Amino acid sequence: MKEKYITNRIFTSIGYDIEPGEKRVFETDVYAYYPNLKKGRYRISKSYNFDKDRPITEDEVHWIYAEFTIE
Repeated sequence: MKEKYITNRIFTSIGYDIEPGEKRVFETDVYAYYPNLKKGRYRISKSYNFDKDRPITEDEVHWIYAEFTIE
């Protein structure tokens, strides 16, 4: 699946290899991918949707790709 490949590529590039359904907590600067997201702790979890037009803030769940969310 293309979405899974892109998701894994992004998170692998910052040091994490994510599997479907896996949850990890990490601290990193993801500004290059999501300019509105500040450095901090985020949880990656399984999701079902991707909406690229929604602004990314830290106070709600954000869909990234078809597989995962950052909280």
